Amino acid sequence: MELPLMDLKERKRKEACRSCVGCSGKALNEWGMHVNVKVERGGFLVGLDCNCKVESTQSKCKVFCFLVDPPKVLYLRVHYPSSNKKWEIPKLSGAVGLIVIKTAEKSQTELKEEKKEGIRTGSETLRESGAASRAVAQRLSQAAALPDTTAATANHLDKSSSTKMKGLFKSKPRTPVDIVRQTRDLLIYAGRSPDNRESKREEKMAELCKNIRELKSILYGNSESEPVSEACAQLTQEFFRENTLRLLITCLPKLNLEARKDATQVVANLQRQQVQSRLIASDYLEANIDLMDILLAGYENTDMALHYGAMLRECIRHQTVARYVLESQHMKKFFDYIQLPNFDIAADAAATFKELLTRHKSTVAEFLSKNYEWFFADYNSKLLESSNYITRRQAVKLLGDILLDRSNSAVMTRYVSSRDNLRILMNLLRESSKSIQIEAFHVFKLFAANQNKPPDIVSILVANKSKLLRLFADFKTDKEDEQFEADKAQVVKEIAALEPKDRP
Repeated sequence: MELPLMDLKERKRKEACRSCVGCSGKALNEWGMHVNVKVERGGFLVGLDCNCKVESTQSKCKVFCFLVDPPKVLYLRVHYPSSNKKWEIPKLSGAVGLIVIKTAEKSQTELKEEKKEGIRTGSETLRESGAASRAVAQRLSQAAALPDTTAATANHLDKSSSTKMKGLFKSKPRTPVDIVRQTRDLLIYAGRSPDNRESKREEKMAELCKNIRELKSILYGNSESEPVSEACAQLTQEFFRENTLRLLITCLPKLNLEARKDATQVVANLQRQQVQSRLIASDYLEANIDLMDILLAGYENTDMALHYGAMLRECIRHQTVARYVLESQHMKKFFDYIQLPNFDIAADAAATFKELLTRHKSTVAEFLSKNYEWFFADYNSKLLESSNYITRRQAVKLLGDILLDRSNSAVMTRYVSSRDNLRILMNLLRESSKSIQIEAFHVFKLFAANQNKPPDIVSILVANKSKLLRLFADFKTDKEDEQFEADKAQVVKEIAALEPKDRP
């Protein structure tokens, strides 16, 4: 059924403020909605979702648009008064889109080319549309001329219409939940035995790497935009809803280097993401604590050590995870990992070791109290007395951080009451490295400041009094440090005042 038409000239008379073909390059359709109209080389760009007619006096043409049985078929008519061909009629299916009508007179060659491309003549369309087309022709002959739009408006509308046209056919963007689900499916595929069709597997793995990069972009943002909290929350919730983290960790060795780096950053970020003020990563890891065994064993794999190590440090941000690692048999292996010949892996293991012993203070204090004997025996022999300079330097600094923490006061008192510990620290004071000497001093001062020194500690300090006083006389830092100087003065005072004690 043909829809009723409305003369835009009549509309313009009635509603001059809304009928703006001449001033803004837009026409009104039957329902009072604006439709873009653009003059291009004597033609028009007309929205296909309209029911209107427009005329151009400049090019002496008439453009008419109407719908028959919308949204199935759309007809556009162009009338050329000076042309032998009265009608040029493009026919399109669908009621959404834009079209450019060129109204310059066309040669016979151009008309043939258009016909080849599917633009049918008026006689062909009239035979199809019958009475409806004849009614259109009658109305067109009565239409009045309307002012042309300006060139500036035409250019603006051309760009605007082109942008809209591109947007009409874009695929629906994937949501964070969609990306996580597709990533999970691809990880399951990657975990299977290699497919005989190698090309298909490569395609799937490339898609997986792309998805992981998209997850990273959502969580961290990019150069153009900051991360959106709602999108991050959706991603996090879906990620931990099923075993995506487990799949990602177990499939990490099968990814390429860049994808491993991206996956490591994704896992690290997810440990900090809150959903409804709750760290759901902590709940997930508590229920899947065995994943820590995979990450800890990663230090024995040269290719995976740095990736798994970075993930591990982020996971032990959660106290339950840190407690598990401290109480596991893996803790003893750190003394070996720290001394691995591969410097990068050894440094990474040392960073994780430090994080375990400094982040959760109450958990660390409990661990050290329960495991004092074996822990400090290994600490002294494998780290403080190591032949490796870097290992000794890092170990003595970490020891100072542990003992000077108030939560470890009971452990500190026990440590500074041992003559074996004092002997190791005095040897470190004699190191040629100034850095090791300074760090050793911060631990040694605890022995000197102890007001309840055991007799064997006092006897060692008295026996070495003169050597210690000479050492501290020239003992200075590279930069002026008032606190260091005050500590040194107090230590010298304590040692100078020592007198031998009779052993009980």
